[in-house]
Amino acid sequence: MPTSTSVFAVDGAKRMQVLINDLLAFSRVGRLTGDRQPVAVGALVDQAEANLADALARTGATVEVGELPMVLAEAPLLTAVFQNLLSNALKFHGDHPPHVTIAARRDGPDWEFSFADTGIGIGAEYGERIFIIFQRLHPKDEYPGTGIGLAMCRKIIEYHGGRIWLDNSAAVGSRFLFTLPRYPRTPPTRTQKMTDAFLDVIDILLVEDDEGDVLMTREAFEHHKIRNRLHVVNDGEKALQFLRRQAPYGDVPRPGLILLDLNLPARTALRYSRT
Repeated sequence: MPTSTSVFAVDGAKRMQVLINDLLAFSRVGRLTGDRQPVAVGALVDQAEANLADALARTGATVEVGELPMVLAEAPLLTAVFQNLLSNALKFHGDHPPHVTIAARRDGPDWEFSFADTGIGIGAEYGERIFIIFQRLHPKDEYPGTGIGLAMCRKIIEYHGGRIWLDNSAAVGSRFLFTLPRYPRTPPTRTQKMTDAFLDVIDILLVEDDEGDVLMTREAFEHHKIRNRLHVVNDGEKALQFLRRQAPYGDVPRPGLILLDLNLPARTALRYSRT
């Protein structure tokens, strides 16, 4: 199996629904486009804080926000970037109440934003891995989540013409840097948006023997008009045949994502994931 193929084990209907919701949100970035408007980044940070008010109060977190500029953006998407980064800062805060610092500075034709926290930090060797969808550095029983948040942040920032990375020079906690074009700048044309959306289509293999879960997944994709192609097999042996392109799957595309039920007939998910 190529390393580019992601395998994610889905345990139970609740985790399946959380995964589907996050996957749909990830898939919509750059595909269902809205109007880009001049927005005050400070107001988006305020909205992200409001969305996480309970978690901020529960952890005793403080957020220090410097002077932030106006940018041309889709406000809900850029809010999601700050909300994901803030959510991670609250989740991985360590033994002390988290403290977050958000700032911006001019960098040539761009604004460079910094988002720093005082949490457990991230090793420099994981600086690229953390932005790959479903890549996790910690077990789910220690820190819950689907592993989509930072991948979504990268997708949103790149969709807006910027880039995001982990600053390895941070002495304490984690520090993320990302750029956005300074406003005003000509936004992408509709043709460019449609081209980006087309290139984003991937094939998804769902390994699931419960017809109810299969139906729920199909309905969710149809409801949100997801163009990613969904292929379904009902046991692990058929999944292996699909991946190896053995009969009757000789002409199928290689999936970019696999959703795997933990209770597979014919071959357990654990054995399958090790194959």
